[in-house]
Amino acid sequence: MTLQANMMKSPDNESGKWVDVYSNDALPEQLSELMRIALKDEAKAFRSTHYKIDMDDWHTPLLGQGVCEVCLAGAVMAYELGMNPNMNASPGTFKDEGLQRKLSALDEIRQGNIDYAIAIMKNIAISEACDLLVLLGVPVAMEVCEHSRYRLYWRRDMFKIVRVLEKAGL
Repeated sequence: MTLQANMMKSPDNESGKWVDVYSNDALPEQLSELMRIALKDEAKAFRSTHYKIDMDDWHTPLLGQGVCEVCLAGAVMAYELGMNPNMNASPGTFKDEGLQRKLSALDEIRQGNIDYAIAIMKNIAISEACDLLVLLGVPVAMEVCEHSRYRLYWRRDMFKIVRVLEKAGL
């Protein structure tokens, strides 16, 4: 899948022209693969001086602080899509509906909502997603520690979900 260029004005673009704020590389179609990338990006953001993890903010710069708060999907926006840390963004920022779905699915899966993540990712009804998961022997949800309190346990829980999804071919 080739992503449509989403043209936005970048704060560091002195020419004032609209610029493409993310790369045209497609994110994976498999939720488990997307999660592995997102978890790698979350780790980068956690170590970065330019980003702060806050699962309640997509990709939100803190004015005057030189830091951008990002959630799991926001970390993907930052590191995979090249979103400028001075720009506010959410899935709706992007024109490509497939990209919007992938970012929104990450928001659900970070909370352990496998059913909603699959429904969003595959663009199907929640009932269809639940039927698919039951057929594949995958739980519709898994308990996940709160990131802000127990980041390492949250990551452990995320990798458990990744392994369950990989085993099911999702």
